[in-house]
Amino acid sequence: MLAALCNDVRIYAHAAQKGAIYLCPGCKAELVLRKGAIKIHHFAHKPPVECQFGAGESREHLEAKLAIYQAFVGRSLRAEMEWPLEA
Repeated sequence: MLAALCNDVRIYAHAAQKGAIYLCPGCKAELVLRKGAIKIHHFAHKPPVECQFGAGESREHLEAKLAIYQAFVGRSLRAEMEWPLEA
């Protein structure tokens, strides 16, 4: 997942810093920031995962979400990623 909560504020993985506590926007469980040199920056649940937000996403899926977000922001449009909706 590309978005998390930090002190009740949404933050995206590409802007997040290691060392802070990040929570899942869906289930509020603690997340791990994965920010390396090979894979796209993202957050992951600690196992065991029971949250639907914790379902694995392919690299291509994460990259597509980020590309769409960046395209909107690059055109000065307001954009949000992974916004949980109430059922």
